[in-house]
Parts: sequence; structure tokens; C-alpha cells
Amino acid sequence: DAVSYYQQYGINLYDPKEASFFLELKKQVLSHMIDNKIITQEAKKENIKITPSEVDARIDEIKKSFPSEKDFFEALAKQKISMGELRNIIEQQLTAEALFKKLTSNVTISEAEVKAYYEAHKKEFVQPEEIHLRHILVKTEQEANNIYQQLKEGKDFATLAKEYSIDTPTKDKGGDLGWISKASLVPDLAKAAEALKDNEFSKPIKSPFGYHIIEKLGTKPAKELSFDEVKDKLTAQLLRNKQAQSLEKWFKEKKEQAKITPNPIVAPMDNPVITAWERFKFWVASLLNSMRVGKPIQGPEPSVNPKTNSESGQSNPNQENSQSK
Repeated sequence: DAVSYYQQYGINLYDPKEASFFLELKKQVLSHMIDNKIITQEAKKENIKITPSEVDARIDEIKKSFPSEKDFFEALAKQKISMGELRNIIEQQLTAEALFKKLTSNVTISEAEVKAYYEAHKKEFVQPEEIHLRHILVKTEQEANNIYQQLKEGKDFATLAKEYSIDTPTKDKGGDLGWISKASLVPDLAKAAEALKDNEFSKPIKSPFGYHIIEKLGTKPAKELSFDEVKDKLTAQLLRNKQAQSLEKWFKEKKEQAKITPNPIVAPMDNPVITAWERFKFWVASLLNSMRVGKPIQGPEPSVNPKTNSESGQSNPNQENSQSK
């Protein structure tokens, strides 16, 4: 039932605070159902049809976020979503995307608008300090200490990374992470990197992914970004905002025309469409989490606005940080 279903996510519906959350969730789900009804009707008018191959392609994209297909199906089963439900929901999503693309095809933004925004928010467009790092990741502290000792004896960092590191994307590159901002690192690695001088390596550092040794190869100071440097990303960002505003206005007009006045209090929670959608929302949260932890060092790619916060990992705060070569 609904109570036991939400309890598996740590939600107690008998708790007044969590019951309030549940009511809000019901409102969101019902709102989605109304939106989906509008989308379905309008997509039919526009003769928008999604093919099975398009659904397959989107499912394949999701599968790539998991280590294996087996992990994907295990996650699907854990969220109590059948493949049939998933396909239906993805078909709805693709239908909405196709309709929204058509509805916003005439939405444009001029270079003058982009330039005006840049001038009004110039202080936000700063490239944070970047550091060039490479790292070695191993599972145990003993392995890390052994590698650390070899580095102290003068062994080549890149050679040791290729031999010992379990971080597949960087292993063959000698552990090279390229130029990154400290904000994109989990906290303990950022702290260690801050303490290092160029061409120094750290003592072993514990993180949720294992034990790291990092080496700082260089530092680039923070700098203001010119309009030409941010123009493309900023244009895309502002265009998306304008499209979203256009769609919001469109939805509002459609709901007013339909005279929809939803009452979420009486939304039947045994409705299979509602429960499937709620499960999908929880599953998406789980999926996004699995995608984040799939990248052992770096957080989300920084946006045009460098003030965006990255994900933080839970690490051992008591590790010592630096050691000269």
C-alpha cells in the first residue's frame, strides 16, 4: 500500500511533517497528470508521434549511466517500475519534448539582448582559479601507502598511475585530470590540492571512492571572462529561459481555456498512473545519484556562472595533505 511503499524511502506518512510532504507530492503528481493530458491533446493536433525506436534510443542512453545492463534492471526492479511503465513514461517525455520544440521554434534571442545581460551581470562571469592535477586511486590504505613510499623514493607518478590506479578514465593517461576548478573536487581532495604547491604530491587521502594520491602540476589564476568567451553558452542559457517562459505562458492559457481547477486532496493514490509516475520520480533521483557517483573526482561541469555549487562527497576530514617531491 502507499504507507509501506513510502516507508522504504524513509518517509513516514503518519508523521505530520512528512504527511505534508506527501500531500505536496500528490499536488505535483496531479499537476503533472493535467499537464500530460494537455500535452497529449496538443501533440495529437500537431500529429506528433514517437516511434518505438526513439523510445529504445532513450532507454539505451539511460542504460549507459549504469556499469552494466544488469545494474540497470536491478535499479528498475528496486523502484518497482516495469519496462512497460518505463516505455510509456519515456514516450510521454519524448512527446512533450517534440511538442515543446515545435511550440518554441519561433522563440529567438538577439545578440543585443545577450550583450545587455552580460554587461548587467559582468561580475558573475569569472573563470575560477584552475589547477592541473593528476591522481592515483586505489581501494585500500595499504596500497596507497605503498605507492606514496615509491613516490618519495623518486618513482614517476604517471608510471605508477598506469600500473596501480583503478580510475579507468584517467589510468592510461597517467592519472591526468586536466585543468579543473577546486570546486569540482570532493572536499578533502580540494583541501589537499589547496595545500599543495606546483609539482608537489599529497599523502594518501580517503574519499568515498577509495584512497587517492594527487599531484598538482600547475595553477591558473582566476580571471574575468570576456563577452566573446561566454557568448555561446550565455546565448543558449538565455534562449532556454525565454523558451521556458513561453511554455509556462502557453500552459497557463491552456489550463484557463479548459477551466481546470484540480483538487489534490481527492486525488486517488491507488491510480496506477499516479503511482507509476511517483515511482519514476524516485527512480530518476536514484539514477541521477548513480550518474554522479560514476565520476570519482569531478563534480558537475561548471556552468557559465561559476558560482554554481558542485556535489560534495563524504570524506575523512583528518587526512594530512601535502608532501614535496
